[in-house]
Amino acid sequence: MTCTDPSRTPPPPPSSAAAGHRTPGSTAEPSHPPPHLRSSSRTHVTARDQKHLLSGKRKNPPKNIAQKLANEVRASAKPRLQKKVIKEAKNRPVTVRTRAKIGYTNSASNTTTPDPRMRMLAKTMPATYASPLWQALEDGDEAEALRIIREYIEVEYIQDAGGNNAYTEIEITDIQSMEFDF
Repeated sequence: MTCTDPSRTPPPPPSSAAAGHRTPGSTAEPSHPPPHLRSSSRTHVTARDQKHLLSGKRKNPPKNIAQKLANEVRASAKPRLQKKVIKEAKNRPVTVRTRAKIGYTNSASNTTTPDPRMRMLAKTMPATYASPLWQALEDGDEAEALRIIREYIEVEYIQDAGGNNAYTEIEITDIQSMEFDF
């Protein structure tokens, strides 16, 4: 027996593949698209291009696409967690490893090193120096970061040894490498 009542028309066919798997009256949510498809609308980079970049089929994207993807990664990288980790790191000691020319000047005895030597130095700075060092590195102020490191080496490493060392100042030049372990 067929129903000829126009008010009881059959439902329209599903508009998407995910909707086609649901039965009328089911409460199942449609599955979420993969992250590269969700971000393609925000970055205006096609999902196909993003998929090829992620899978390694395309290794060198154009600069504008690379910039858009980098911005998207930064925006979705859990900023609260990053802030928490950075805040904790600012209150911990930091190990500085550097290879640079280091020279000494002692104002009490008027002696200097005639030619600074290339030295490898690795020291763990206490949190009192780590916090300003972090701030200088975040601001991109390399001169201030170098001043903080130099001050630490002078005060904690050389001058605390006593004697004429209280008047010793150091000069750090020709930095070949500098690493920070927070």
